[in-house]
Amino acid sequence: CGHPRIDADHRQLYLLANRLLEHMQDPGIHPDALLADMAQIFEMARQHFLFEEQVLAQYGYEELAAHRQEHQHLLKKAGQLMAAAQAGTLGNDALLNFIIQELVVGHMSQADRRYFPLMKTCDAREAV
Repeated sequence: CGHPRIDADHRQLYLLANRLLEHMQDPGIHPDALLADMAQIFEMARQHFLFEEQVLAQYGYEELAAHRQEHQHLLKKAGQLMAAAQAGTLGNDALLNFIIQELVVGHMSQADRRYFPLMKTCDAREAV
């Protein structure tokens, strides 16, 4: 998007998602390690969402309310998945679908792209 911290956060979230997916494929991985991976990516997402919302508010993003609702939905779902994982009832399909389809593809690769033009416009105005 062009915002240094948002871009860095997105890169970090991709790295954490990849690590979690790799660990899910390792039959020897201890369940506590997967829980730690999940906790780390979900906490990173929470912090990122808060910061992103602050930046979007500063830039006057017109779709901020809807974007914030998407964040809340994702965090609620993350909490449900974490609770299921802690209870030992979480299936890999549910976690894979959430990480890949909802968080990475649905949100970071699609929903976030809707504010990219605003970032470029604001950056251009600030450079003048």
